[in-house]
Amino acid sequence: MAHLLVVDDEPAIATLWCQLLRVDGHQAQSFTRAADAIRFVETDGGTVDAVILDMLMPEIDGAEAFKRMRALRKDLPVLVTTGYMFEEASEMLAKQTRVEYLSKPFRSEEALAAVSRTLAL
Repeated sequence: MAHLLVVDDEPAIATLWCQLLRVDGHQAQSFTRAADAIRFVETDGGTVDAVILDMLMPEIDGAEAFKRMRALRKDLPVLVTTGYMFEEASEMLAKQTRVEYLSKPFRSEEALAAVSRTLAL
């Protein structure tokens, strides 16, 4: 069982992720604000096995959240989920290690396979 953080500004999507992960036997915690997820990684990051991170979010976007979380924990595996990614973010993430990608929309089976790949990084 892994402990995963779900960071998505859409509460319904964050909830669905958590339900899917829990049914698959994982511990899941969701955040609809990237700042809250970053704060959690700062205080309790050692308990986190991976992060599922949406790229398009208000206030702090996924690329900035990724940078801040990685500054706190360089080895943290991240599953990036997005329907569209800006070129700048795409180039920055392409240079990173321990990153998996999942394009929206996706099916439950695809999501769980991406989570497994992320945890294996």
